Amino acid sequence: DVEAEAGVDKVEYKMDGPIRNFNATVTDSPYSYEWNRFSFGKYTLTVILYDKDGKTASDSIEVYIFNI
Repeated sequence: DVEAEAGVDKVEYKMDGPIRNFNATVTDSPYSYEWNRFSFGKYTLTVILYDKDGKTASDSIEVYIFNI
């Protein structure tokens, strides 16, 4: 779930890993993205929220993906 006092403009998802890197931008609620690509190994998922005032907030997590 994401929210911002000024309202959410968009959310970016970035996956960086050993096989591929991927970026996706979502502009409509519920601001979710489904990862459904061949990949395995340790990845870093970063989510960046942009609000309507131009402010940003981000968070990252390391995950292991085994999707073949």
